[in-house]
Amino acid sequence: MDSFFQSCCAGIYKGGEEEEQPVIEIVEKSDTEKVAECQEKYKIGDSKVQEYKKSFRMLDKDGNGKLDTTELGNAMHFWGENPTMYEIQKLIKKYDADKNGTVDFPEYLVMMVHRQKESKTEKVCLTAFLKYDSNRNGYISLDDTKKGLDELKLVCSEKNLKEIAAIVDKNSAKELNYSQVVKLLRKKGILASKDGI
Repeated sequence: MDSFFQSCCAGIYKGGEEEEQPVIEIVEKSDTEKVAECQEKYKIGDSKVQEYKKSFRMLDKDGNGKLDTTELGNAMHFWGENPTMYEIQKLIKKYDADKNGTVDFPEYLVMMVHRQKESKTEKVCLTAFLKYDSNRNGYISLDDTKKGLDELKLVCSEKNLKEIAAIVDKNSAKELNYSQVVKLLRKKGILASKDGI
């Protein structure tokens, strides 16, 4: 009876012996495998991968194969952004698949693909706002901003819209700089590449 009890709790009973359980070995994918997976998933050609690899090496100032907060922050400044340390850390956390606090090349590749999609989404949004810019001066009214968002089927609460309107530059007619509106929509997560616009 004891051996039956032990077999239920500790393993499979085989005539007085415990059957050995197979050892499961977790094998980490190589960077090459991760890059190939990314290429397949996002339909990226070899030339684009090489382009991203070149930019990654330029950003990786210490040459350790990883971008830390300083290196990624410098990259974002180069891209025309002015991120806070929190925003940089948030970006690293979003793409840091191995959770080591840095971004290696395969993670950077995924990040760049997503940023490129976001850029296309921003262009679509800017084009929608441009329809309402009769003076072609880069500014539209708050009502026209709402119309553009409705046209794109983007949901932005009145509270978020007021926050955005308070931050962005305005002209003498109190119209909003819609290029800045688009950047803030993305920053607030309202405008994302998954919106399909």
